[in-house]
Amino acid sequence: MCILIVEDEVLVAHDLALMLEDAGEQSIDLAHNLKEAQRLVAAKSYDIGFLDWTLSRTETAAPVAEHLAKSGARVVLTTGQRVNGDRLERLGALHVPKPYSANQILHALHELKNAA
Repeated sequence: MCILIVEDEVLVAHDLALMLEDAGEQSIDLAHNLKEAQRLVAAKSYDIGFLDWTLSRTETAAPVAEHLAKSGARVVLTTGQRVNGDRLERLGALHVPKPYSANQILHALHELKNAA
């Protein structure tokens, strides 16, 4: 399973990657900004994306979330902000609010794997 993490906070991104690695996932790519994330999704297919919605004052992960959803990947929005229910439905996404625990991340991963 190929997983993309898009998170502007480097330590949070690495913690999330470690949570997923501890769950047995081995193919994990990290992007810390929109440009990096767009470069990755243009070059590779992903099964799941864990995306922080707000990447900077002027950037959101919306273009990457939409790209992933259109390509058939599952999306998990990992953000501390309130998430619009319509957006979640349109993307077929799950929401794991920050701050999150490893159990919440693993629950979302399990739910997505069982839905596949």
